[in-house]
Amino acid sequence: MTIDFNNKEERLAYFAEWRNKNRGSILAYKRAWNHENKPYVAQHAKKYRQTPKGKKNCLIHNWKRIGIIVDDYDSLYERYKNTKYCDNCEVEMSGLGRARKCCDHDHSINDKPNFRNILCTYCNLMRG
Repeated sequence: MTIDFNNKEERLAYFAEWRNKNRGSILAYKRAWNHENKPYVAQHAKKYRQTPKGKKNCLIHNWKRIGIIVDDYDSLYERYKNTKYCDNCEVEMSGLGRARKCCDHDHSINDKPNFRNILCTYCNLMRG
């Protein structure tokens, strides 16, 4: 079988098939490279987490990890970023101590999004 590498569709199909056939060896190579280059990988990850895109992705990942379910995480992130005051007690959220921002959510499992409000740490703890 000859592949016309000037034809984009054929080239993409060929490489997709090749990746599927060699998935195990590709993953083993990546694991070995990451293990041998741990300081570089850690430094790169730390640098990425300091960028606006990295901060956003880390925060959204943490929301998903703890079980916050919404239809649009991007709009929730914009709301979170732009919220200055607690939705419950109206205290200004400075990011320190009691005035840290929290995404309040219920823990019931249903089909509806379970995010409720953006609250300060104190209100979030009192709401339970």
